[in-house]
Amino acid sequence: MKLNDRDLPHLHQQIFTTLVWAFLSFWILASCEISDSVPFDLPDYDEELIIHAVASPQSGGRAVIKYSQPVAGFPGKAPELPDIQAFLTHKNQQIVAFQLDSVSVVKDNNFFVQTIFLSIPPDSLQIEPGQFYAMEVFEPGTQNHYRSSLVLLPLKPIVEEFNMNCTGSGCIVTCTLGSVYSPVHAISINGKFPEDAIEDNYKKDLNNQIFNNDLIYPAPSQWERYDAISDFAQIVRRNPHDTLAPPVDIRVSISYLSSDIAQLIREIHGTHSIGEDIFQPIRPFHSNFHTEDGSVFGVFGLYNEDIRVIPL
Repeated sequence: MKLNDRDLPHLHQQIFTTLVWAFLSFWILASCEISDSVPFDLPDYDEELIIHAVASPQSGGRAVIKYSQPVAGFPGKAPELPDIQAFLTHKNQQIVAFQLDSVSVVKDNNFFVQTIFLSIPPDSLQIEPGQFYAMEVFEPGTQNHYRSSLVLLPLKPIVEEFNMNCTGSGCIVTCTLGSVYSPVHAISINGKFPEDAIEDNYKKDLNNQIFNNDLIYPAPSQWERYDAISDFAQIVRRNPHDTLAPPVDIRVSISYLSSDIAQLIREIHGTHSIGEDIFQPIRPFHSNFHTEDGSVFGVFGLYNEDIRVIPL
């Protein structure tokens, strides 16, 4: 084929483009090979106190406190937990104390983690929607105080229509929620049998045992009427030697969550890191506890519920 002078610039452009793409392809492949051989140094282990607590007027308060753990295979050991006191506060005043339920060693992934479990009975928790509350944690030995930011108690859900259909091992709930004029950050529709042992629940993640794994993040966050649908599994946890008939009622909770707990759950689920909050954090999840040295992180959250016990 014979080229004339007008074709030469176009040919030069094609040759130049081909060379550029060839060089880029080689550079990308070479970079990948190099990156495979670069060691990744994790930060040294510095223990951090994890405080995770939630409360509602209907179910009371529950808190779990533990130390973060070093990444598996790297040196470091979490110290013994100090004596801890915890309070719910309103307008900088302590209004009710968390009760110590137990200090237990709980298996969490491949770690045996010393954990403090605290609670507030529902009849001891008098809190009002639209008011701000916080959690205060106190170490008598060091006189250290750790305080969460202020958290707004959401409104109680108004359930105008409710329907539940259970087949096999799962239930589907559909409901219509009444008007809301302050933001709702997340909705949980969850069900469990009333006699589930609280000790058994402690072995599960605090979020997952109270809230549905699949939260609803409504858009918009205010509405006249909102149609919601969610499902959950029927899980019966019983002593294998118990010959009694399975329970015939299920406790369904429709909850509005405060912004902090909604954000934490969204971040954890978004990174698919179930249980990884016990490790030394490379990128910490959302926290509303703040200290100058970063030695404490966690979330205190509030939620408000419509609870109904439905016969199956």
